[in-house]
Amino acid sequence: PYISPYGLTAPFSEQTVAATVGDPRTTILTDRQTARFLGRLEAAARACGFVPGNDVIGLMDMPGFVFALGGVSPAIAYYPREGDHVHQAIQMAMSRVPEDRLRRSFVLLNDHALRLGAFTVGGRAVPDDYDVCFDRDGPSKYGDMRVRLLKPRPPDRR
Repeated sequence: PYISPYGLTAPFSEQTVAATVGDPRTTILTDRQTARFLGRLEAAARACGFVPGNDVIGLMDMPGFVFALGGVSPAIAYYPREGDHVHQAIQMAMSRVPEDRLRRSFVLLNDHALRLGAFTVGGRAVPDDYDVCFDRDGPSKYGDMRVRLLKPRPPDRR
């Protein structure tokens, strides 16, 4: 973890590029690849109608991206990807949130989330009932970090 924290592609010694993220705006130090990625993610989110304070469900292991966008997680802050009952735990957490709020939520997915199989958020099938705002490989030494930002599709386009 000291050489390559959180699966980033660069060691601590290269976390020197300032990136402004979140709401309120906060400056963090990261590597060039991650700073570029966060800028692209934020620009795509804004172009898709996202504004800071909107709900974002970050599936799986993506609370940092929700924070970077200035989003709010409507159910739980961290959706784990490991364990025997991950799918059930996520559904249980979401069952505590009003359905109309879930239906308005943006969704961040990575490859781990797509392996969950059939999944719904507020009665919407993920990813089928969403428009893709962003779809790029994320900065990860593990090579399995495709990141997609989805916006709920209007009911007349489902």
